[in-house]
Amino acid sequence: MDYEWTLPYGLNKFHTLLLPLYNILISFPGLILIFIVISHYLPQRGGFVATCYLAISTMDAVMVIGSLVSYLMFYLWYTGSVEVLSWEPMVICMIVTGIALRISVFENVVLAVSRTIKIVQPFTVLKKGYAVGASIVYAASWVGIGSYDAYCYAFPRTLR
Repeated sequence: MDYEWTLPYGLNKFHTLLLPLYNILISFPGLILIFIVISHYLPQRGGFVATCYLAISTMDAVMVIGSLVSYLMFYLWYTGSVEVLSWEPMVICMIVTGIALRISVFENVVLAVSRTIKIVQPFTVLKKGYAVGASIVYAASWVGIGSYDAYCYAFPRTLR
């Protein structure tokens, strides 16, 4: 059965020419702002807050780049610009983007909890080692799950 792909909301082929432009217009200013944040906090990377912001910004940059690359690969496949395009790179980009999203959200939670502790107890010294250790364990667990997802995608018959 041949599946006919249609665009939602009554869009036609002309609109597909504009869709990459929309993503690029959103992605590049976002990347510029992310790199401004990284360049601001990079000299202060020894501090707790700077480390959190660097981790958040790095994961956000990975998310933006991964989303843009996977969208462009899908666009090339959809428009027929590339006749043979493997799904594996797009699946890997989606897995990496999902892992980066989860790590970014976790780092935001760590930053919010640390800020709350500093508001409630202003003279408490926060130890960066506990937060870094929790972040490494959290990231490693999601990298393991993502690797398993990629393995299941690459070798679907071996798991039956």
